[in-house]
Amino acid sequence: MPELHPLGAFDLRRSLAFLEGWPPTAGEHGDAFLDFTYCTPGDWTPTTVRVTQENRTLRVDASRTVTDELLADVARILSVDVDATPLSRIAAADPVVAARLKAAPGLRPVLFWSTWEAVCWSVLSHRTSMRAASTVSRRVRRETGPRVTWQGEERAAFPPPRQVVDADTLPGVEPPRLARLQALAEAALDGTLDAAALRALPTEKAVERLGQLPGVGPFYAGLILVRGAGAPDVLPASEPRLRERMRSAYGLAKDAPEERYREIGEQWRPLRSWCAFLLRAAPESKPGPKA
Repeated sequence: MPELHPLGAFDLRRSLAFLEGWPPTAGEHGDAFLDFTYCTPGDWTPTTVRVTQENRTLRVDASRTVTDELLADVARILSVDVDATPLSRIAAADPVVAARLKAAPGLRPVLFWSTWEAVCWSVLSHRTSMRAASTVSRRVRRETGPRVTWQGEERAAFPPPRQVVDADTLPGVEPPRLARLQALAEAALDGTLDAAALRALPTEKAVERLGQLPGVGPFYAGLILVRGAGAPDVLPASEPRLRERMRSAYGLAKDAPEERYREIGEQWRPLRSWCAFLLRAAPESKPGPKA
């Protein structure tokens, strides 16, 4: 069975616990494995993947042959394609990060199954609640998604770009949102959403490219780059939830200037995306001194 060997700490159970409370993914898993079904980027074949962990080794099984491309995609989704060892140095200089790592050892960012699903989430969740967006996403998947049989059970994937382009309607999706999804599906088909290509660009250029897509804008461009493509060193300093967590954890005043947030973020290089994720996802640490 194909294997992945993460550099640095990784605990699949932490990923599973995170997925239980993260509506976009709707992961199906047991106590010791992760199952997810998606259309693999490129050929858009519906595929179910199972990931298990034994000691420091991740084993990957799937409803189709596990190619190098599929293995790399699983590594991206679980953020095990990035060396986590710099976190020790970051934590040594930052007590807040150290406390989060202690509270959730081995937790790494868990991503959308594909940048395509990340960009669809940006449309479905715009100006609505995460719960409502998740309900629509699951309905689209359940009622229109392509099927794959895994372990004797039929499972559905979120529709691939070509299916969305050709759709007259999608359940629960209003015509204006469908039009935006179809425009973004064209971008997925022409390679604009390729995760490796986005990560290879300078951050500013990648955000600019994504922000020019219909209905995306700078906020969701950052989300897609970080939680879709898996860029490990991006600081989404303008994200309201992150700012709130930083104010609490670092004892910042409500009127603290933007430079102060970015100053803190500089301490998190080369894993700024990861540290931001830990602030949002790991248990709260005690506030630091007033700044």
